[in-house]
Amino acid sequence: DNKDRQPISKSTLLQSKIVKFEEVDYTLYFLNFKKGAESKRNPTFADSTLITYRGELLYDLTPDDNNINTGKVFDNKVTPVWLDLFSPTAPAIIGFRESMVDYSGASSAVENSDGTVNFSQDFGNFTVFMPSGVGYYDRGSLNIPPYSPLIFTIQLYQINEADHDGDGIPSYLEDLDNDRNVLDNDDNTDGDSLANYSDRDDDGDGILTKDEITSIDVNNDGFISSDEITYYDDDGDGIQNHLDKDDRSIKN
Repeated sequence: DNKDRQPISKSTLLQSKIVKFEEVDYTLYFLNFKKGAESKRNPTFADSTLITYRGELLYDLTPDDNNINTGKVFDNKVTPVWLDLFSPTAPAIIGFRESMVDYSGASSAVENSDGTVNFSQDFGNFTVFMPSGVGYYDRGSLNIPPYSPLIFTIQLYQINEADHDGDGIPSYLEDLDNDRNVLDNDDNTDGDSLANYSDRDDDGDGILTKDEITSIDVNNDGFISSDEITYYDDDGDGIQNHLDKDDRSIKN
């Protein structure tokens, strides 16, 4: 039935990129319908995004598949929802996070009298094909068998820079080892139960992180960049105050 149609592999919209996870290279394939407004910044891997999306498997499930629900679509959001790409309780899967960072939202939005919002049509819009290694891998779920490759079609409307602990340092900048994962032990300076991105006192010295730095949105664009944060090192040991128990000076 599809013999006269163009295969996805021949589409001019098709692009790919490599994502490394646990020393393995995985390839994400994209159909780029719209990259999003050039005037808007892309989300980081730890930001919050307003999106609609549809998640699908490569094939239809049948009752023979462990009596799992039939059909290819396992999740579908037709009304925009906020998705925290690195929630403390349930971070988005790696392939989803790493696909979002290449797109931006709409250039404008108008709120209607009934509370709904109309976005300009230049929002990010794409389909991503991801292997199971950056999906749910061997975990699966009720509607997703283990080791399933996944397809997501996503529309990105808005972005909020996430600062999960409200300490003035955006969450993506609290990835100390630059592995794009803020949950690991390398990003937990004081070794307590909270990684730095969700810890209001990163070094556990009793002085809140926000009081050991100066963080100002200089250009008032709603985002804090690394050059808008002043870090201090009072004892000159090369360790910033907010990561050093020996430095307890309140700066604000």
